[in-house]
Amino acid sequence: TNLIEGFPLRFDSNQHIADMVALLGFYHLPTNYFQTYQATIAKVSNQDVTQAFNQYLNPTELLTIDVGTIRS
Repeated sequence: TNLIEGFPLRFDSNQHIADMVALLGFYHLPTNYFQTYQATIAKVSNQDVTQAFNQYLNPTELLTIDVGTIRS
């Protein structure tokens, strides 16, 4: 929901528009990428995310680092 509903906010200034258009060229994306982005993201299921996570990340090898002040 955050990716879909927040997408229009990525075009809220001339600089952001230029940055987004630069992504098209850098990643060789199709010219209709921005028109199809939200519908494409909406098609991704929780199962798809879990499958990708398990394919590319090994939970037993993940490391958690906490940074902050210790208060007593």
